Amino acid sequence: MGVNRRGDVIEAFNLIVRGNRVACDTYRNRPSVPYIPMICGGGEEVANKMLIQPNAYVLDMDNSKARRIKSLRTRFFLPNRIRWNTFHAIALRSTEPAISNVYFMVRTNLTEEQEKALVIWLNSFWGILTVFAFMEITEEAFTRLNTAQWRVLPVLNVR
Repeated sequence: MGVNRRGDVIEAFNLIVRGNRVACDTYRNRPSVPYIPMICGGGEEVANKMLIQPNAYVLDMDNSKARRIKSLRTRFFLPNRIRWNTFHAIALRSTEPAISNVYFMVRTNLTEEQEKALVIWLNSFWGILTVFAFMEITEEAFTRLNTAQWRVLPVLNVR
């Protein structure tokens, strides 16, 4: 499961930061040089459905952090923080392998169908209740689940 979702990705790909957020609008267009698809940001425009497409494209870098992050590219993403009064989907599945600056990149040994089933289950009533049991309330409508909490979350055996 993923890396330090913010600092490592920003550092590895030299991402532009405005305030405390990556300037996702800077990376919307695919560059003509080699690039890496990315799920940039975590707002409603990203998580408004379970099946998503990369919304940013960063230049392919060749440093040790970038190589590690590129090796973790996946189609399955889980959030670190959830804002319950605006979220639409918890678990996301991308149309192509990508990295993310906000979501945990989750590599599984599941088939495509099994991974899709897990995404659907995590977004179901039972999946959301399970997340409620393990979440940490941080402020107002925000909750957090770190990698350790996601790893011990009892989920449906989709095999």
